[in-house]
Amino acid sequence: MGLPEPHWYRINHAPGIVARISVNGVPFYRRAVRPGKSESSSGPVNHMLLTGENHVTMELAEPNANPLVIQTFEMLVMRERDDVPIFRAKWPDFAAEYPEEERKLPIVHRRTFLFDEPSPKPVWADAPPARFSVSGTPELHDAVRAVHGAYAAQDIDAFLETMEVKTAEFRKFYGDEPDLEPAAARAKYGAKLRQDWDLDPYVAEEIIFESWADGRVANVTRNGKPALFARHRTDPTKAWASDLLLTRVDGAWRVFW
Repeated sequence: MGLPEPHWYRINHAPGIVARISVNGVPFYRRAVRPGKSESSSGPVNHMLLTGENHVTMELAEPNANPLVIQTFEMLVMRERDDVPIFRAKWPDFAAEYPEEERKLPIVHRRTFLFDEPSPKPVWADAPPARFSVSGTPELHDAVRAVHGAYAAQDIDAFLETMEVKTAEFRKFYGDEPDLEPAAARAKYGAKLRQDWDLDPYVAEEIIFESWADGRVANVTRNGKPALFARHRTDPTKAWASDLLLTRVDGAWRVFW
């Protein structure tokens, strides 16, 4: 199967709203926007889509509600060649779909839309369901430790190995990317890895594994903080942070996005 018809997402996020979105049961977006500052984000979306019916769940809250400000939140999925939306949901427009007493935040809004283009199947969709608690299993911890250990050792080969499935998924949906070719990836990410980072230690008790997509996906965070976090020792403006999405491939939990 060739590459799918390119599609992209756009999110317009007004201040005062906390949002979490999942697409087809996989967590996609989680953010709170500071009062007084709106944010917008966009990017490729094909790797989240399934041919046929797709499911979006939007969880919205306003912890610091200001009655003088109308909080808005909008998500769109659009076809790249002509920017035609195949999905659009905007708060508070969709409030009219609910009984009057429910037209307020917090709210959980579920919608479906059709993606009628041939498309490869995401790797997580073929993974077997698993049952695990938020504290995880030894196998889940092993997968996260592998990524953390590669960063801690500044081992570019070990890091690229932990990202093999994610790299394959990117190529499957978006084609070859020069930066992902082995030599280019080793040079680019190796240079970043060898900088003087102060990486937070791996504390198993702090790691949280959320079960998504009927246990096919584990979303890894750390007590509300990113699963992995490092700050540059000599440049205070530099830091990096990452949560992880894991699925089982050939019986082992692997990073897939």
